[in-house]
Amino acid sequence: MNKLYFSIASRTSVFRQLSTILITSIFFISWIPPLEVSSSSESLPTVSTFNPFGPALGFSVFVEGDADLTDSETEGPVAIGGDLNSYENGYVVTKYSTNPFYAPGDPKPVGLLVNGRVKWGNMSGSDQMLLDKGFLKIGNSTGTSVNQSTNINYAYSSSASNKRIKVQGDDQSGYPILESNLIDFTTAFNTMNSYSNEMASCPATISLGGNSTSYSSGQNVLNVTLSQLQGKSSMNFNGPTLNSNTFLVINVDGQGASNATWNVWNATPQGYNNSQYIVYHFYNIDNLTINTNNTLWGVVFAPSVALTVNGNSNIEGQVVAENIDHDAAELHGALFAANIDGCGTNCSITANAPNVYCVGNSSWNYDVLVTSSGGSGTYSLTLTQDGSTVNNLSYGVQYNTQTLFGTNFPLSTPNYGNFSVQDSGDASCSDSGSASAPSPAPQVDAGQDQTVCGDLSSPNVQLSASGGNGSWSGGNNPNGFANSNSANTSY
Repeated sequence: MNKLYFSIASRTSVFRQLSTILITSIFFISWIPPLEVSSSSESLPTVSTFNPFGPALGFSVFVEGDADLTDSETEGPVAIGGDLNSYENGYVVTKYSTNPFYAPGDPKPVGLLVNGRVKWGNMSGSDQMLLDKGFLKIGNSTGTSVNQSTNINYAYSSSASNKRIKVQGDDQSGYPILESNLIDFTTAFNTMNSYSNEMASCPATISLGGNSTSYSSGQNVLNVTLSQLQGKSSMNFNGPTLNSNTFLVINVDGQGASNATWNVWNATPQGYNNSQYIVYHFYNIDNLTINTNNTLWGVVFAPSVALTVNGNSNIEGQVVAENIDHDAAELHGALFAANIDGCGTNCSITANAPNVYCVGNSSWNYDVLVTSSGGSGTYSLTLTQDGSTVNNLSYGVQYNTQTLFGTNFPLSTPNYGNFSVQDSGDASCSDSGSASAPSPAPQVDAGQDQTVCGDLSSPNVQLSASGGNGSWSGGNNPNGFANSNSANTSY
C-alpha cells in the first residue's frame, strides 16, 4: 500500500483547566508513488537449426522481385515474386526439382511461376520461352492470353501471339495457367532475411589463409569481406567428404557497397553433389554481378541483393536473390541439403520493472535493471521518452552482466517514460517497457494556525489532504486513513 506520512507540530499552553493546541501548516512528506510498469520481451524465437533455402520451396531460382531471363537455361524450376521483365528467345527451364512445388490440385509440379505479370512488350520478334518440365503459372493476367488444349498449352502476348511461353514437356490442359497467390513471397523473404542475419552473426571457424584452407567435420564458417573474396583467384577447401553433417558456410560481407562484381574463383571441392553442401551467403550489398569465368560450385544465398549473373561457366546450385538478371551462364539446381546452426539468437536481454521515485518535488526518476545472458560481445542501451532518445549508453555493455540504467524527468513531462534495450549487433535480442510518472507531489494543508480549546485528554482535530494516492496518517491513528481526503483524529 502506498502511504503519505505527515506530522503536525503543535504549541500548547495550559491555563488552569483549559488546554490550547495551536496547529500549524509545517509538515514533512515521505512519498512512495504509484507505479504502472510493463515490460515484455521482444526477442524473436530462438531457432536452433534451419535450412536457409527452406522457404524457397525447392525452386532452383527464387526471387522476391523481378527477373530478366535473357540467356541460356535453368535446370530446375523458377519462381518470381514480381514481374518477368524479359526473356531471351529459346530460354529453357528444364528438369523437375528434387523437392517439387505443386499448385493445389495439379498432377505436375510448377516449372515457372510468375507472381506478377509477363511484360511482353520488352520481348522482340517471335521470342519464345520453353518449359521442358513442369506447369506454368502467371499471377497477373494483364496483357496475357492463354491457349490450352490437349498437349498444346501456352501463354502469349494479347497483342502479339508469336510472343509466348510454351509448356512442352507436360500436358497442362485442364489445369490453369493463370493462377495467383500460390506463394507468399513477402513472408518467405522476411524469413530468409532473418536467416541471413543469423548466418552473418556466426563466428568464423576457418580462415581464408592463402590459396587453401582446411575444414573439419560439422558446420564450417568462413567470414570474409567482398574485397577479400575478390582478391582470390583460387581456393582449395581441404577436409572430409561434404555431406549434411559436414558443410561450408561462406559469409561474404559487402560492407555497404552499392555495386560490385565478383569474378568466381577456381575452387575445390567440385561436383554437383558437393555443391549441395557449400553456401555462398552475400549480404550488406545492394547490387552484385557474379561473373562465372569459373564454375561456382555451391548455392548462392542473397535474399537482400539484386543479382546479375554473367559468364561462360555455370552456377551449380540454387540461387535466392531479391531480383535477378540472368544474362549468361547456366543455373543448375543443386538444392542446399544441410541445416545451419543458428547464431546470435541464444542471447537474452531482460529489463526489470523500473524503480520509479520522486526526486524532491520537481522531478521524477526511474532506474531499469538490465540483465543479459548467453550472448557474445556487447550490446547498447537506449531510453526514449515519447519516441525521442533522452539517454543512451553508446559504449558496449558486456553480456552476462547486470546494468542499472536510468534517467531523470521534470514532473511536467508526459506520464509515460518508454524505454528499450537493444543488442547493437543482433536486433533479435531486445526488451522494452514503460513506467508511469508519479502523481503530482501531494499538497497537505492544515490551514492557518488555530487555537483549539477543550479537554486536554481528548482534543479532536479535522485534518485534510489532497493530490495524493493511497493513505495518510496523523494524530493518534498511525495506521492511516485509506482512500480519504479528510478525517477526524485526536491528539
